[in-house]
Amino acid sequence: MWCKLLFQGLGWWRLAGGLAGAWLGWSLLFSGLQCWLLVDHNLLRKDELLGVQYFTIHKPVPMVNFFGAAGVSFNDAEIAELKIQPFVRAVSPFLYNQFRADAYVGGDSLLPAMGTDLFFEALPDTFLDVQPAGWNWREGEVVPFLVSPDYLALYNFGFAQGRNLPQVSEQLVSQLRFQVRLKGRGGELEIKGRIAGFTRRINSVLVPLGFLQWANAKFGEGEARPSRLMIQTNPADAPGLIQFFTGKKYQYDTEQLKTTKLISMLRLGLQVVAILGAVVIGLGFWVLALSLQLLISQNRERLRKLIWLGYYPGAIAKRYLALMAVLFLSLNIASFALVAWGSSRICGLFTRFGYTMVPVSLQPISLGMLALCLVLLIGQHLSLRRQIFRLG
Repeated sequence: MWCKLLFQGLGWWRLAGGLAGAWLGWSLLFSGLQCWLLVDHNLLRKDELLGVQYFTIHKPVPMVNFFGAAGVSFNDAEIAELKIQPFVRAVSPFLYNQFRADAYVGGDSLLPAMGTDLFFEALPDTFLDVQPAGWNWREGEVVPFLVSPDYLALYNFGFAQGRNLPQVSEQLVSQLRFQVRLKGRGGELEIKGRIAGFTRRINSVLVPLGFLQWANAKFGEGEARPSRLMIQTNPADAPGLIQFFTGKKYQYDTEQLKTTKLISMLRLGLQVVAILGAVVIGLGFWVLALSLQLLISQNRERLRKLIWLGYYPGAIAKRYLALMAVLFLSLNIASFALVAWGSSRICGLFTRFGYTMVPVSLQPISLGMLALCLVLLIGQHLSLRRQIFRLG
């Protein structure tokens, strides 16, 4: 009977309004966190859309360059400066051939006889998106090549059509063997080569790093001066990256930085959602706390009489805490249901766009909800106890 006295004068509509505001903020905050967990697990860590990015930079070529590679090359100090930048994870110069090279296909091949001058470049394997079988070259073996599929498209839809030559597929090209002639300081050597795969990350003709180091040592002429660098970077640091390269006047493919801008916008959007959720949560719980404090103020005389009759203030505070616990439990259940529904909808939306989305466990979100709920309950309980004990 005495418990009913504690809640006389409670503004249930006011309490419901505060609870609705807290639920909205709670749902916004944890929906944003769950959305970020989904994106991080499925896209960032898998390097599918917004993960670590690779792109090349170079210095601008003047209208007339009398200094050759030396005029546009990077020195050791510039490379060292790049490595210490916070947005750079790794840097590697492109190693290129310091000798003449040409390739040709004989008339006994599936293609008519043709030849072309050739250039090579090489990078450490950690910068490659494709490492086909046999990529670890050893002396005496067929040299594997990685090329951009754009080169094959240019041949098929440009060169071949203009000269009535047969068009070829990637599978057919991978089966071909061609002769590669190396000419330089050490004389001349013919070796066999094959296109082992295609890379979309690097627009070049790539060979194993070990082969190009061996060939440069044997046939190379002059000093290698890196004129292109491959950068591994985190898209989250796009603003600093763009500002640095603009100040240095380094040139890069702006298309490759679209994902870095996208992740910056995504982070900003999620931060705005989290801030809004936190603000709404604060306002909602402020209304709830004011409702309870107003209730205690209105029932001050009743509470004082109950304490004089021997009711322990802590027991009275526990009754109010029980009400808060029921409200918070309802809040958590309703918010968790909304977050679970939103998570499944986001997975379906990304799947429609062609991305494989694996659902992420809701356990971290549920634990976060419970932890925040306990913190708020403990804080509210201590405030109520202090207020009620003052009445006695």
